[in-house]
Amino acid sequence: MPLVDLPTLLSDAKQSGYIVSGFTMNSLDVLDGVVRAAERSQSPLLLSISPFTMRQYSGELLLHAAVRACQNSSVPVALEFLNEEASVDEAVVAINGGCNTIALSTGGREREEALTQAVAVTTVAHRCGVSTTVNIGLLPYIDTREGGQERQQAAEQAVIRFAAESGIDTLLFSAMMHDPDQPQAIDLGCLRRMGEQSALPLQIDNGSELSEVQCRDVAAIGVALIRDAEVLADAEATVLRDDPKRASRGGARLSAAIQDTVMTVAERYMHRWGSAGYATRALAAATPWRPVEHVIIYNTEGLAAAGVEQMMAEGRRVLSQIPGVLEVVTGSAVESQAGYRHCWLVRFCHPAVIESYRDHPLHLQFANELFRPVAGNRISIDYARTG
Repeated sequence: MPLVDLPTLLSDAKQSGYIVSGFTMNSLDVLDGVVRAAERSQSPLLLSISPFTMRQYSGELLLHAAVRACQNSSVPVALEFLNEEASVDEAVVAINGGCNTIALSTGGREREEALTQAVAVTTVAHRCGVSTTVNIGLLPYIDTREGGQERQQAAEQAVIRFAAESGIDTLLFSAMMHDPDQPQAIDLGCLRRMGEQSALPLQIDNGSELSEVQCRDVAAIGVALIRDAEVLADAEATVLRDDPKRASRGGARLSAAIQDTVMTVAERYMHRWGSAGYATRALAAATPWRPVEHVIIYNTEGLAAAGVEQMMAEGRRVLSQIPGVLEVVTGSAVESQAGYRHCWLVRFCHPAVIESYRDHPLHLQFANELFRPVAGNRISIDYARTG
């Protein structure tokens, strides 16, 4: 089950000097191509899904497919939701859909607003064992203008304070769009200090803007992940643009062409960024992401069959809204002589959810008002999944 915890994956990458590659997926064909690329190049991988995809393109179905692809992959993968609006509600939907890390953005927000939103999302995420990162803005570049050093130092301290006050797990910077033949000089000293003083792994977005030399330089000072949100969507669009007749017909040949093109592009960046060949090491170092099965077997008293079914239906509706609950299943015994007639199977995304679920107001209200009064004879056990 190579779905893994992102902070432990990035911690090893930071300490060992390699890179994790990250890409955004917007279709099943992109998902197939990038996972194949990671397996071919033996690269640890971060897969991201955007709220636009979730809303416009049956994103929940894509998310379920991504979870299965991660579980079946031979390389370590973390699954991220790009929570651009810093919405707690959208974060919960993504977590309950299977994402195990959340990315936020501070873009266009005042510091206090951005900090408040980051704290709110991070608090909910951490109760589910899920990590968070914040896109803090542009990479620090060497500023030779008058007062440039002072401005850089002030920005550096602001980033460090934000990291400490928000409780996030990693820091994300965006590379500046520029002429690739004349790359700007990254202020590596500033970047290193922010990583050291925040004690957090660092990520860089817009990785297609970095030269190979810059990729090696940032890896040497502790950057653990390089990513790009656009390159695979651009690769898919290229296939559709270059062969409009095949694009209009759709079908298996078009899907195969997109998958192969995405695989080629993703694999090229995995080698360029520095993740190729590190999957085995990363898989050994990263903590596996293993759900927990919360199992209750019980009998009811003073409740007819229709009442039991009504209570179960309400439980499925209510309990599935609790952060960290992946699935709620109810059942009744096949054998009439079974010692326990009914069951709950509630799947938690992470062991941390055992406590947060137990104390959540929705659970307490349902349990105290509808379940416990009629199910005094019950057994409850939490199982860690091993396969």
